[in-house]
Amino acid sequence: MRVAALDLGSNSFLLMICDVKESGLTVLHDESVITRLGQGVHESRGFHPDALIRAEEAFKGFSKTIARFNVEKTTAVSTSAARDVKNGGDLISLGEKYKIPIRIIEGQKEAELTFLGATYDLESLPGLGVVDVGGGSTEIISKDKDNQIVGFSLDIGSVRLTEQFITKHPVSDKELLAVQTHVKAQLQAISPKLPKKINHLVATAGTPTTLACLINNEPFSLKIHGQVLPLSVIETWLERLSQMSVKEREGLIGMPKGRADVIVAGMIILIETLRYYKKGELTVSTKGVRYGVAFEA
Repeated sequence: MRVAALDLGSNSFLLMICDVKESGLTVLHDESVITRLGQGVHESRGFHPDALIRAEEAFKGFSKTIARFNVEKTTAVSTSAARDVKNGGDLISLGEKYKIPIRIIEGQKEAELTFLGATYDLESLPGLGVVDVGGGSTEIISKDKDNQIVGFSLDIGSVRLTEQFITKHPVSDKELLAVQTHVKAQLQAISPKLPKKINHLVATAGTPTTLACLINNEPFSLKIHGQVLPLSVIETWLERLSQMSVKEREGLIGMPKGRADVIVAGMIILIETLRYYKKGELTVSTKGVRYGVAFEA
């Protein structure tokens, strides 16, 4: 069956078109559009009108692509940003306008879809845990002793933290410390609920994939899937990027439009998660929720 699977996140919308068979899936098209849907959500608890305009533009383009591939089933999920707002129905209405049915899913469902997608073809790694750094929230996911997927969502995301703590670029040491302190506090606050032991950390979403591209000095490509990023290298890049203006970051090969102002906060989440689990490296996954959605179709 040919499926269009969409992940409508707080910072970016992802569309994957694939053929799904019992033996697995074949990706025909995969794209990401930064919409910043979570703009101002932390403060207003509502979608900003400008964010909905950007969302509609993305849907307009997606609908043309879906039609071109003769898709049999279209399925979309929205996560943190849509859960946090009073006017989530506005997003659903926009989807209906372009024949894209949207489900707003709870954190546990998001965790299941993320783990299934992010670890697709990485399951040979022992004791897997997944960290999904979104715009509005971050999920940490693993399997329990009964082999059930368990995940917990923290209200720390690249957009949310940038809006809360970062006022200018380059980022001051004071503001960097404020973000780091807040992320550490959030991890400690939810510590009893987090997976106790993770042997190998897999990172998905725009922050780790962008970082891999920057390190390689290349535009995005699926070959970064499975790339290992040492903690020391991530720390070096955090220091470098935090000392740049947004315009300087935008000029780097591998930096997508709309990511440059929030990547510093996203990298801090990755670093503090690695430190929390006392790990010296992570593995990048280019897959995630949209793969889990496709498998469920």
